[in-house]
Amino acid sequence: MLITTVTCENKALFESMAPAQWFDLLELPGRFVLGAIDEDDQGQYAAGVLVFEVEEISPEEDAYLIAGTLRWLYVEPQARGRGVGDALMEEFFRVIGETGGVHLALCDVPMDAEYNELCAFLEDWGFTFSIGDVFETTLPLGELLSNSFFSGNPGLPVVSLSESPSLALSREIDRYTELPSVRSDLPELLPFCDMDVSCALWDKLELKGLMLVLASPNGSLEPLLMRSLSSDPRIVMGLARFAGQKAKEKYPMEKPVRLVCRTQAASSLISFFLPDMQPLLMRRGVCDYAGLWPQEENAPELSEQEEEEVLREFYEGEEPSEGMSGDASMSEEEREE
Repeated sequence: MLITTVTCENKALFESMAPAQWFDLLELPGRFVLGAIDEDDQGQYAAGVLVFEVEEISPEEDAYLIAGTLRWLYVEPQARGRGVGDALMEEFFRVIGETGGVHLALCDVPMDAEYNELCAFLEDWGFTFSIGDVFETTLPLGELLSNSFFSGNPGLPVVSLSESPSLALSREIDRYTELPSVRSDLPELLPFCDMDVSCALWDKLELKGLMLVLASPNGSLEPLLMRSLSSDPRIVMGLARFAGQKAKEKYPMEKPVRLVCRTQAASSLISFFLPDMQPLLMRRGVCDYAGLWPQEENAPELSEQEEEEVLREFYEGEEPSEGMSGDASMSEEEREE
């Protein structure tokens, strides 16, 4: 069996196994798509795919971490029971272990009973599940901007990145990425951003707020708020309103916009600013993978207090529903999906 990185050159082999959105921006820093190639009597075939992202999370106010978030895992029916899922998970943990600075592995699994076996499989890999809200939706730009939140002025001297002083921006991005628990690949995201819609708040030549807007080849926009830099709600509102106004000037109202908020701090902002946006109830999985795969020697470690605070946020909530964990005694063929 071969586990390979899915690229623009070989993605046609795996595209039928996952939503098209995960094959957009394959070169985007922090996004990884792994493919499994197995062999039977008929020869080699694409057997499975796993998608994950390395991202900044904010489990609670003023707490910021880097997580490896599992987005999609699928194994073809004829390949189940052959260790394909385990091989993909092993490579997932190996990659985030080598990335450095990644503290947790996360995932969100729908509540539907058909995903119970998937939860059981992930539990065998060290994930613990609780119940939590996840905001994830794709909607037309016009529908998003029709919310009264976007009708006011930014209220702050926000400017687009295309209008920001380039040397100061480069210096501030480098300085920002040196902060604890901030993605080190942030500078590499900039070429994928719409620099007219992405925006920043400056205090003289010091960066006080930053919102990147990724422009996908499939035509969608995806806002990415740097929460560890822009935690003040007034700054968040100013950045969002400015980006919305710039997007309105540049794009048609049917332009799709993808919004994703998976943590309590971000969800609180969404609930406050966009009260009509309803969350999805999901099974939220968290895994402290240090015992599964050794981390890079120089990767920063959490203090006991930081670890307790982070894990508490993800473990809090209702007890898992009956049957969610599945049958731990299932065979690999029964539980791998």
